[in-house]
Amino acid sequence: MKKKHLFFIIFAITILFTSCSKSESYSFFRSYFPTSYLTRKGAELETTSPSDRTFKDQNGEEIESAYFALVEGEFTNIGDSIIQYGHCWSTTNPNPYINSKDTSTFSNLGAFEMSEDLTFISNIGNLFPETPFYVRSYVITNNLDTGYNQNVLCDTTLAPINEWFVTSSVSNHVREGSVSFTMVSTIDNKEYGYVGLGKDAAGCYGDFWRYDPETENWQQIDGIGVKRAEAVALSINYIDRNGQPETKAYVGTGEDLSGNTKYDDWYEYNEYTNAWVPTTSYTHFPKEDGISKAVAFSIGNKGYVGTGSSTNNNAIPTFYEFDPVAADSIGGKPWKTIASIGNSSEYRRENAVAFVISGRAFVGTGNNLSQGVTKEYFNDLWMLIPEQGLSSAYWIKRADFPVAARTEAVGFGIEQQGYIGLGYDGTNFMQDFYRYDPYNDVWFQCADYKQGPHLTNEHVQAVKNAVGFGIGEKGFVGTGYHGEEYYPKYSNEFWIYRPW
Repeated sequence: MKKKHLFFIIFAITILFTSCSKSESYSFFRSYFPTSYLTRKGAELETTSPSDRTFKDQNGEEIESAYFALVEGEFTNIGDSIIQYGHCWSTTNPNPYINSKDTSTFSNLGAFEMSEDLTFISNIGNLFPETPFYVRSYVITNNLDTGYNQNVLCDTTLAPINEWFVTSSVSNHVREGSVSFTMVSTIDNKEYGYVGLGKDAAGCYGDFWRYDPETENWQQIDGIGVKRAEAVALSINYIDRNGQPETKAYVGTGEDLSGNTKYDDWYEYNEYTNAWVPTTSYTHFPKEDGISKAVAFSIGNKGYVGTGSSTNNNAIPTFYEFDPVAADSIGGKPWKTIASIGNSSEYRRENAVAFVISGRAFVGTGNNLSQGVTKEYFNDLWMLIPEQGLSSAYWIKRADFPVAARTEAVGFGIEQQGYIGLGYDGTNFMQDFYRYDPYNDVWFQCADYKQGPHLTNEHVQAVKNAVGFGIGEKGFVGTGYHGEEYYPKYSNEFWIYRPW
């Protein structure tokens, strides 16, 4: 049976309050900080050799042990409590340690909960493919003594798959300007992709479809009453006012086929009744004359909508925060204005893209618009730091998208990496895709998109105004507009991108 590779490091800790003997152990770790591994009672962190265990995934397939390090650790005669434990690792330092000033060393810090067998998992998710790395575990006691595992695992990550694979098309959904989002079902706890709305040359649509990534099947769900294109949609996981976990999806804004009518309504999806319900007036989108071609995403228990174009066909920079708990409260005020993109009206735009990684949102590309005329195409990228305590939300400039500025592109996140591709640069429709590593603020070119109609035996990959989302280790991209010279001009194809 073929073995799979996983990039997880497991460290099992046993805490003993009396002396214990071992038939086999390594020498004590004595390096870096001569006293940090000692507790006040003189106890030392020591480890035995890795256990001989066979690990299997949920499908029963064996996992290659080279990517698993099970290290058994214990303290002898320890009287202190462990307040923190984790893994520190590096791509350059063969003896990694906790050092905030060393940018090559990353640590998974915090007080984590152990499982019943006293194990925990640290996910090292921001390594490049085919990259050697070093990793070891550590503990910190309540006396702020730090102990490091003497055994350092050295291994190399796998080569990327970096390829597109076709999946089932969305039935009767040949169009552009749709919306997409993902949501974990409260019914079966599975994550699904959702695609809906949009337009073609004949008109706008109000339907919605749900995609199951396990079966690769699409199922039509309830649509919304007012058909439209260029809207936004998102889902939010939060704790409601009764203290219960809740997951809801929302859709709103957008425009009619002419683009002259903008919408400010806001619908909420009820999974149990399979219905989009128009929210009451106090939860309407706060820009009363409506917007279209905006971006939307969620961070934590809040939703965010921003940029886009207004009724007078001018691009706007404003971002709004949506609180679903306040929306459920009578007289609540769920919307509030936060910092504009780039903290300035200078970066106003429509048709941008957005993705979220580790509680940070990234927004970029798009075009400026003034009285319906595009003035500029963007290739910049901005990171939103949401409001924290007394600190207001603000934006940080990140590395520019590395190639042509563009609008109507696609963006999504997969396993702590962001992806942007496709779109229109003012002259050409694009087919390229790039991966963004937020931890190192760098871009990498990916395989070109593999979708499109045939013309003179040429498989056309260029497309704009498509949709995309990420679930697990896969990205999903589909629909969009190919251009007047192609038939069909619009697409309902969907493709899966596998980075690893």
